[in-house]
Amino acid sequence: MELILLTLNKTLLGLIILVSTLVVMALLIAGGNRRLANALFGFHFLIIEIQMIGHLFSYFLFDVAKYSQYNSALVLSIPPLLYLYTKALFSEKKWKFSTSHFVHFIPSIIGIIVGLNGLVLPPEHRVLLYVSSIAYGLSSASLVRIKFKNWIIVPYKKRTEYNWIKTLLYLFGLVLLADAILFFGFRFFGDYLMVMETFVLLTVLGYAIFPLSKLLNAKIRRSIFRFPSLWPKYIPTKMINLSSTSSSEVVSKLHNYMETHMPYLNPELTLSDVSQAIDVTNRELSEFINGHLGTNFISYVNSYRIKMAKQLLSNPDETELNISEIMYEVGFSSRSSFNTLFKKETGMTPSEYRESHLYRPTTPKPIIQRLQ
Repeated sequence: MELILLTLNKTLLGLIILVSTLVVMALLIAGGNRRLANALFGFHFLIIEIQMIGHLFSYFLFDVAKYSQYNSALVLSIPPLLYLYTKALFSEKKWKFSTSHFVHFIPSIIGIIVGLNGLVLPPEHRVLLYVSSIAYGLSSASLVRIKFKNWIIVPYKKRTEYNWIKTLLYLFGLVLLADAILFFGFRFFGDYLMVMETFVLLTVLGYAIFPLSKLLNAKIRRSIFRFPSLWPKYIPTKMINLSSTSSSEVVSKLHNYMETHMPYLNPELTLSDVSQAIDVTNRELSEFINGHLGTNFISYVNSYRIKMAKQLLSNPDETELNISEIMYEVGFSSRSSFNTLFKKETGMTPSEYRESHLYRPTTPKPIIQRLQ
């Protein structure tokens, strides 16, 4: 049994190292406007990977005592890196790493200096890790909660980011709890100590697989790791009051709501969502769209999505985006529906439209004119 668990733990360590490497590489090549946030998150996983490499070497009885001191110091950087990543992810302005942020890494720096002087950190340094993890984890959760508590209608892209970081923090807390139980209770596990080690490694593997799965999803990768949302910053809690207004005024204010708040970017947008936002009933909204616009709700919403797709496809600053990413960005979830509606609107496929608007050949001047 012990031999099986030992083999399993070695395999899990290898998988964690592999998945962490893939996460770091994917973050490096993600591109977009979130390179700094991705770098912080990449360093977060790089340190986890270094920790796992040290554990794997110890299983093979390599002498890692010389390097374990630096491993112990580096691990103290894991919580602040996660916190700074959260700040960068939800920053309304372009977030920058300043010299004041180095204060978060003072414990790690002190640990490295201690190691360079031939001293060894006591095992109790793990307590500092747990305390700082709780503090930074709660600070990250509080930061996210504050960003959203004043808004009753959360844009889809912001909700995607919110759900992403919330799940990530939950998984981080699970890893922390499992590791703390192992650290403080190892004397009580006896023959089950290696079973608990296996459980800890499984939680770490799950924590690494979660971001990798998001990085492999074009729709979510675009929203979280590459570009900030196209949505306006937030939709205020004050509802648009349409009571006692004529139908034409309602339609005008509906257009204004769609243009200003861009709810059509939400692929799950429903008639109820819009009617609630502009304070009318579902029936009234449906009648407004059918009677005054001569179309239905879905076609009305898709017209805005196609309009946004045309803007992105013809924008030379958005050439990094492939067709699938643009499709997800503007609110479509089906490639076939997107292509069909886009061609119906423009007479071209999205690829043809991009090519015709971005790569228009210029007519060469006559050779005599060029020589003058």
